[in-house]
Amino acid sequence: MDQATDLRALVRQVATAHAPVAVRPRRIVVFGGKGGVGTTTIAVNLAVALAQQAQYSLLCDAAGDDVALQCRIEPRHTLADVLGGNRSLDQILHSGPAGVQILPGTRELVRWHETSEHAWNRLMSQLPSLSPRPEVVVIDAGSRPDPLARQLWQAADRVLLVTTVETAAIMDAYALIKLLTDPTRLASITLVVNRSPKESMADEAQQRLAQACRRFLSLSLRSFGYMPEDGAVLQCAARGEPFVLAKPKCPASLHLRQVARALGNCVTANPPGSRAA
Repeated sequence: MDQATDLRALVRQVATAHAPVAVRPRRIVVFGGKGGVGTTTIAVNLAVALAQQAQYSLLCDAAGDDVALQCRIEPRHTLADVLGGNRSLDQILHSGPAGVQILPGTRELVRWHETSEHAWNRLMSQLPSLSPRPEVVVIDAGSRPDPLARQLWQAADRVLLVTTVETAAIMDAYALIKLLTDPTRLASITLVVNRSPKESMADEAQQRLAQACRRFLSLSLRSFGYMPEDGAVLQCAARGEPFVLAKPKCPASLHLRQVARALGNCVTANPPGSRAA
């Protein structure tokens, strides 16, 4: 077994005598304010980093087929088969890097599947029967402001919104928050500024967006850090390797693990049903 698997086993062995009643997996939904900001790369590496931190992770691609490409898997069946009731969840899952379970997506999802709340509820109801049972589900939701995005946004325990320092990306991120946020069911939203040349530029982007949300939407927006511009990210993506595994000491890996730790602690501290920001 690899080190992450050994660590998970040890944690569970120590906790067995005091294990709480099982609850549904926490859901972290990764959105991009616009296409091309690195949503899939963040989602893949976040799921791997959480697995390395002794959490059983399931990565769901609800945006297309890029997760399969970045993890070097060639699925015969995809998310559309589960949503359509043609396959069960355990028949579709692939074993991915660091033991992450992967539910691959497709760019040809049938539209009614995307908008069917019953189909998504049926998928989620199968999670407790999986072995191992995932403790956290990371969903790559892409950047489409459609009915599927609204469903995933409202079902999330934590939304991780990805943007860059460009003004257009920041404006698109704000527009997405305004469009998808339901005042009666506020999801906790966390921002990560990706591919920032400098920490100061990431801070400025975060402050601009947080100020706009606070002033015009009465919404608190948190930040758990930023992702620096790092050539290792593109190199690893081209090889189909998560950079947190292939280049564990590169700047992007160090920052991504900080984000994962903060997210893991925050979602655990605010269990399903909580909306503390």
